[in-house]
Amino acid sequence: MSISALSKSISLFLFSVGITYTNAFAEGKKVKKGSLITYKGNVIQLGPDSKKDTVYYKNPKTGNQEMKITAADSIPVLINGEKILTDLEISAAPSGEESILGMLVKLINKNQPAFDQLANGNYLININQVIIGRNGRVQYYKFDGIKSAEKGTSISKNKNVQVVNKLIDDFMSSDDLFFEPGNINGARITCMSKNMDTNIRLKVANGVSSLLP
Repeated sequence: MSISALSKSISLFLFSVGITYTNAFAEGKKVKKGSLITYKGNVIQLGPDSKKDTVYYKNPKTGNQEMKITAADSIPVLINGEKILTDLEISAAPSGEESILGMLVKLINKNQPAFDQLANGNYLININQVIIGRNGRVQYYKFDGIKSAEKGTSISKNKNVQVVNKLIDDFMSSDDLFFEPGNINGARITCMSKNMDTNIRLKVANGVSSLLP
């Protein structure tokens, strides 16, 4: 999509979402319409879906072998009409005194009572597609909520899960989160780096949560 075409799409999008768009920015929420996502004053354009794959897995509830068609996530390609650079195109990736992983571990430990309220089981916390702007702030990230490690198990409607998800979203949305921006030959740039990807495994047993290696 050309920049001019993107600008037209953005204008139509903003007009169509109206007050919802304004409120979403005030609350730090993402609003998705088609391949456009608005978040924290930014408009992110997603690229096309990756090739679909057929996955076979054993349904834990029925014990039957089942088939599922999956597709890799669409990734952000433009932010406010500007190309989002990746690790292969930059001289140095964003960095900080502490990684997102390290800060999230501290967040989990500080708020352990909230995680202790989750039902017994194993969980996954995956954060990726983190875009760091020239100002060192997070401009966008992808977090679809804490997930059960058991395939086919949905936990999204659980109130305790929603509390945990809000803790993580508030953390990632905070302007207190700061990194040294990526650069090309010393010039600061906006980019999306795999260095920012974070994957955490968590176990809850008998009302006590603990991090898994």
